Amino acid sequence: MATILTNAHLYLGTSQFGKVNEFKFPDISTVTVESKPIDFIGKVKLPIGIELDNSAIRLNGFDADVFTLLSDINKEHIITIRGNLKKFNGNTLAEEIPVKGVIKAITKKITPLGTIKQQENAQFSVELIPHAVKIEHKGNVLLEVDIPNNIYVIDGVDQLAKMKLNLGLV
Repeated sequence: MATILTNAHLYLGTSQFGKVNEFKFPDISTVTVESKPIDFIGKVKLPIGIELDNSAIRLNGFDADVFTLLSDINKEHIITIRGNLKKFNGNTLAEEIPVKGVIKAITKKITPLGTIKQQENAQFSVELIPHAVKIEHKGNVLLEVDIPNNIYVIDGVDQLAKMKLNLGLV
């Protein structure tokens, strides 16, 4: 069964209908530490944390409201993207499923007027530094990472429960 996600709608507090050309959701990377025990034939990398890589929004043309909102580098921005995931059985559409992603981020870099070319609309771009992401599928939380609040949940299971208990955080 094939699944296709081609349409999405972005919210920056309010609807950005028709304004967003492209959105890059942050990559989630494992932070590792290298261990070189003397009785190993080599070294191993052990997971010790999570890192959220940069995210980006590219808008069609210049929007003064969005520019004003995202220019504040001292403010956390909550960005929600909603998608319509289509599941196909062969060539037949079998189901349409809501998919939702939320990121919390601060602005890293803003290019207000983008690159201006003759007879082309300039694309205003913003790079973001995310510190929290959440992915929902059919209303169920598949993944939630919130670095400042020590949240790392996969399919409803708190991956940091033991660590928080050991540190006296619960």
